[in-house]
Amino acid sequence: MKKRLAIIVATVMLLTLALPLGAMANTNEIRLNVTGEVTFEPNTAAAYKIFDMATGADGGYTYTIAPAFQAFSHDGKSGSALAGYIYTADDAKLRLLYEDLAGFIRENSVAAATADATITGQNLTLALADAGYYFVVGQVKETGSGSIAPYMALVSTGSAPLGVNPKFKVPPIEKEVDGDGEGSIGEARGFTVTTEIPMNIGAFEKYTFIVRDTMKNLNFVEGSVAVTVGGASVAQSATTYSAVNAGNVLTVTFASDFVLAQVPGAEVIIKYSAKIAPGAITYDPVTGKVEVDAENKVIVEYSNDPFDDGTGFNEPPIPTPVYTFWFDFYKHAGIIDGEHSAIEGVTFALSKTPGLQAAIRGGNLEGTILFTEEAPGVYKVAEEGTQGADSEIATPASGKVLLLGLGSGLYYLYEIDAPDEFTLLAEPVQIAIVHLGEGEFTVNGVDGLTINVQNNRASMFPETGGIGRTIFFIAGGMIMAGSAAILIFRKKRASVSE
Repeated sequence: MKKRLAIIVATVMLLTLALPLGAMANTNEIRLNVTGEVTFEPNTAAAYKIFDMATGADGGYTYTIAPAFQAFSHDGKSGSALAGYIYTADDAKLRLLYEDLAGFIRENSVAAATADATITGQNLTLALADAGYYFVVGQVKETGSGSIAPYMALVSTGSAPLGVNPKFKVPPIEKEVDGDGEGSIGEARGFTVTTEIPMNIGAFEKYTFIVRDTMKNLNFVEGSVAVTVGGASVAQSATTYSAVNAGNVLTVTFASDFVLAQVPGAEVIIKYSAKIAPGAITYDPVTGKVEVDAENKVIVEYSNDPFDDGTGFNEPPIPTPVYTFWFDFYKHAGIIDGEHSAIEGVTFALSKTPGLQAAIRGGNLEGTILFTEEAPGVYKVAEEGTQGADSEIATPASGKVLLLGLGSGLYYLYEIDAPDEFTLLAEPVQIAIVHLGEGEFTVNGVDGLTINVQNNRASMFPETGGIGRTIFFIAGGMIMAGSAAILIFRKKRASVSE
């Protein structure tokens, strides 16, 4: 029987005692109540008679240990001595007594007394066949959250209504990602889950304690799980815990005997690694929007009923996100006729390493980032071993390129090749991605910046048969015409002088 808990659930150690000290109503009923946003769960109350109760000739009450509990002993007290112990016990002692009573009932299969339970609003009435002093267990629920919690109480029939004031205490669960939770596709990030050994393990004969971590668009790194309990490293084995990954759902199941042997409240830390998957970032060509969707949801499942296999759940209200980033650039030849002129077919490579320009243009792409082409001009960082991945990025007819799945840091955009009429960039374009926190980031200090990459047209050499030859012929003609004019002029001068 599993109870799904929206916020907080726990086994309740109700530290309230109702021993009859004076005159009581002549009834075999037990009455309990709750306050606030709490109600009794139907069909969950059970009463176990610890003492028979009888009215003496003087109007007082006498208590005799019930047959089912004659063999019960707690802290060396049994029989009539147990009544005195209960009367003087403080909260800590009562908590231990509850644990021993629950264990005794479970181990000896003690049957609950027949009771007719009636719930009216926030009041529970148990009509019993016999008067007595009872150990009552049941469940209550927070109406706002739906959280379920067992309660335990010691109470006499005929006494005034006893208030059940549960303290919803559960094993806490927290999840953190190392650093600031960002990176490139394919990069591994460390995760830390922190919880603790439940405080009420002493009331259980067996205990369910499971941590389940669901990864979305993250790929679990096999063999990366490490566990400490109470500060001590714990090796995985059949007697400690198992860690199983199935479809990027990591389930760490602790052995019951191992849990019951721990110190209540001991800190439990689970560490593991996962890589950012390509699905963590997507681009919608219709809307032009980029979406990042990578997160972890962790939940702890634990026993919450010492008499049954019931379990409760607790999880952080907000999943643990992981971030990855992007930028776009526009390749153009400057403004022509009042508009930017896009350049198609320019190839680039991206790297975090400076000084690679000569090597890259020489055909050595080592140290550059691999991409897969999602659509014309849309590239996504590729995981290691991805078939068809390439370092070269080519501009489409629009000249616009979008690069997805990058972590923060300084990048160098190297131009590899361009159409013949354009000169290659003398230096790579530097692009700085800075994570501001919670997925917000800037590119070169600006939110949503498009990097403009302009190429200039090359200086052109004369073409054979083109204008260069014409210039040569015109110049030659002019020289020849000039020479002829000089000869004619000289001839004319010679004629005159004769």
